[in-house]
Amino acid sequence: MTETYVALDVEATGMDPSRDEIIEIAALKFTEDRVVDKWQSLIRPRGQVPFNITTLTGITNEDVQAAPRFSEVSASLQEFVGKHPIVGQSPQFDVDMLTGSGLRLRNPRYDTFELATILMPDLPAYNLATIAGRPAFFVGLRKPPKPVAPFDRETPAWLPTCVFLDPATLQCRIHDDERYPAECAAYPAHNLALEQPSECERVEDVFGGERLLDADPGETDGLLLGQQAIGGKVFTHPRPEELEGVVERAATGALTATDRAEFVAVAAASSPGTLATSEPHYEAARAQALAADSWAGRAIREWERLEGDAPDPSLGERIEDARGAPGTAGWDALNGSSD
Repeated sequence: MTETYVALDVEATGMDPSRDEIIEIAALKFTEDRVVDKWQSLIRPRGQVPFNITTLTGITNEDVQAAPRFSEVSASLQEFVGKHPIVGQSPQFDVDMLTGSGLRLRNPRYDTFELATILMPDLPAYNLATIAGRPAFFVGLRKPPKPVAPFDRETPAWLPTCVFLDPATLQCRIHDDERYPAECAAYPAHNLALEQPSECERVEDVFGGERLLDADPGETDGLLLGQQAIGGKVFTHPRPEELEGVVERAATGALTATDRAEFVAVAAASSPGTLATSEPHYEAARAQALAADSWAGRAIREWERLEGDAPDPSLGERIEDARGAPGTAGWDALNGSSD
């Protein structure tokens, strides 16, 4: 009979099982050739979800506001896991968080990290986020907290948003600009092509309504998978020894301007499809990133300072517009232009 395993993933407000709280649990039951069943639930903690955790996980205080307490779902999770072995990359954290919350799982445990070191001793590294021993990373847009009232809500709240989002109109400030990232334009189609939930579908699940108007992804240029993604979507740092402390700062949302410039420079110097980087391109991109002083960077610093004050979307006029941010017309103007 084919063995059945369970993969667990726990998101929490921190890394200390004795102090921090679980905010989401996902479990996958599988055999050697197929997924058998899935289990998932957001969890409402007694405290707040820290902003750095929201940045890392995408889970906000509003997301968990109506979620059940852990005690309300622990029996269901325990029944789902049953006596099946638990499999994961260093799963001790997940199990410890469950134990700290009152659910002690005594199932056999298989750590894929330990197994890989035994079964494949010649690999240069065994971390999930490394390629050929180099730390792997993405480069994306920062998501500072902004006071917004999405989805027809009357009361605004502080939520992580795209740096280019106008908090008053909820429109992208650079959508029609040549600097608008191609990745942003392609993101919905890529999700559909990979049969993953699009942003529209996630919004539908929470707020209802019909927001996904076209489920056909069409042409998906730029959808890079496997080795093609290296140097194009996923980048590797050629000098891991120079990143001491950087990963920890990234995990806590405390990256410095120098840290960001380092990653941007490596990405700009990377050669698509390979691990190669160009030193002249690296030096030029790093210098340019360190010298950058845009309205966006100054606005981010002020938004982060103001988080916790009364949320007022009109602050965007002072914090962004007055600093030179491109304006947005509002949805009424767009609707009028289509008549």
